Amino acid sequence: MAAFCAAVEALDGTDGTTQDDIVIAALEDMKRTAPGEVRDDVVLLADTLIVNDYPQAADDSMEAASPDAGRPASERLAAFVDANCDLPED
Repeated sequence: MAAFCAAVEALDGTDGTTQDDIVIAALEDMKRTAPGEVRDDVVLLADTLIVNDYPQAADDSMEAASPDAGRPASERLAAFVDANCDLPED
């Protein structure tokens, strides 16, 4: 769990000025370390972000989720992170 929470924290520390490779690495770390309970949601959301915002890093297996699929996945992931990761407040 610690590695997943660290990956979430690393992604939280990025913004529009962060180099693409740093964001992509954080997303890949999240996918690699995601606990089983949220693994599908993490993969869906990370792949969507990569396909939409970093297409140069996308591969053929990645698809962008529809808003109908992305919203619930995002809500489940946020609830899981809130319950399991002790992240600093912004």
